[in-house]
Amino acid sequence: MLGSNIASGVTTPRLALIFLPIGVFTWQFLEYFFHRYVFHWQGIGPISRRMHDIVHGYHHKYPDDDHRLVFPIGASIPTFALIWLILWAIFPMSIACPTGPAFSPGTSGTTSPTGPRTSASRGNAYEKKLWAHHLAHHFADVDTNYGIDNMWMDRVIGTLRKSPTSDAKQE
Repeated sequence: MLGSNIASGVTTPRLALIFLPIGVFTWQFLEYFFHRYVFHWQGIGPISRRMHDIVHGYHHKYPDDDHRLVFPIGASIPTFALIWLILWAIFPMSIACPTGPAFSPGTSGTTSPTGPRTSASRGNAYEKKLWAHHLAHHFADVDTNYGIDNMWMDRVIGTLRKSPTSDAKQE
């Protein structure tokens, strides 16, 4: 997508080099805050509690279910459409195009079943550490380790569990 936008002149390689990292950072920031404040909001009544269960609660009840979506399509499509619309409303196409694709790796991982994330437990050393980080959020302390595709945001904000790898191994 980004390559075709560069080739067709919608954006330039220089703008892509500048705004693709900004998009990656923005996605990681949004992912952390959505997870911490939206997904973990329990609701104030039966309808909002039910919405919580549908959007994220079942993921916490059944985190190892390879067929369960982390962020169901009915909630994720409107959310990501809103993000893209905001990008295109605020920025000219030459900037929105390289910024938007930075969301794709995160959004595809968030809307896919947990199978790809489970396979990370068998991946390289970083993927294993990231998976242990996420499992510690589920099984050791739900109030820590909100970062899904990164750990640095938890470190900066102060929600990093001291030893996510050793906690996940104890489970």
